[in-house]
Amino acid sequence: MGEIERKEINKFDEILLEFLEELDDVTEDTKKQYTKSIKYFLDYLRKHNIPKPTPRTVKSWKAYLLREKSPYTVNLYLSGIRRFFAFLEDKGLYKNIAKNVKGAKRPFGHQKDILTDEEIREIFDAIDTSTLKGKRDMAIIKMMAYTGLRVYSLTQIRIKDMVKRNNKVLLHYKSKGHVSRDSVIALHKEVYESINDYLKERKKVKKYRPSDPLFISLSRNSFGKALTERAIQLIIDGYFDELGLKEFRGNKKLSAHSFRHTVITKVALNYGIEAARQIAGHKNISTTQIYYHEATSVALDADEMIDFE
Repeated sequence: MGEIERKEINKFDEILLEFLEELDDVTEDTKKQYTKSIKYFLDYLRKHNIPKPTPRTVKSWKAYLLREKSPYTVNLYLSGIRRFFAFLEDKGLYKNIAKNVKGAKRPFGHQKDILTDEEIREIFDAIDTSTLKGKRDMAIIKMMAYTGLRVYSLTQIRIKDMVKRNNKVLLHYKSKGHVSRDSVIALHKEVYESINDYLKERKKVKKYRPSDPLFISLSRNSFGKALTERAIQLIIDGYFDELGLKEFRGNKKLSAHSFRHTVITKVALNYGIEAARQIAGHKNISTTQIYYHEATSVALDADEMIDFE
């Protein structure tokens, strides 16, 4: 790339700082996401020797991103680019080349409370497992991501409820409405290993008994007591907020229940409704069918089918 072309792209780098300074209507997490997406776009321009990007450039970049990233993540990147070029256009510096570029098609009919595989991996990566809290949080989130258990069920689990049988680790848990008997689910290796890491670290602080709650409060005043449903929701919300997931979905629906909704939907689509019903512990298969019909409904893609441009 020639010196003139480099200078053209470097101008965008200089303006980026001004853009971020004037961006006062979003959170710091959103600013970080915007910065990441804009820098990624500028790197793309340098790599492909594009000193003066056009709408076609943005579309090509979108296609480039979709080779490696989920549709949801691509849409996050596009939102940053749209905001940046809208700023440039307002300043009379450059046309908003991203204004009319459509977002990537979203999975599962773009239900706002279903997590993508990439989002779940991002949540795992965001957890600092060098601490007892981080190890506990990882165990909670992996339990939810791999089993789809209700938050209520997590609050009721005792350490003794996990048993080894035929090379599997089985968890006996309580479901709402099934107070008189336990349900059973096999734990994925990732879940069991994260629980082991957490319990080893917890034991260093204070020894526990098999009858003790699995997921406990670590605060000074309530250490050792079972986490409440509210406490687990706040833990989950903390990671959603850290990654900016709620804000980019318009703060709608995303909650701890999203892990359960994700698991049931994935199982329904890949293994059938009956398998999903058993995983979910639904008494009536019509409840499970709601997840399947939402995930496969053509009507949920209506916003991407009709265009008057």
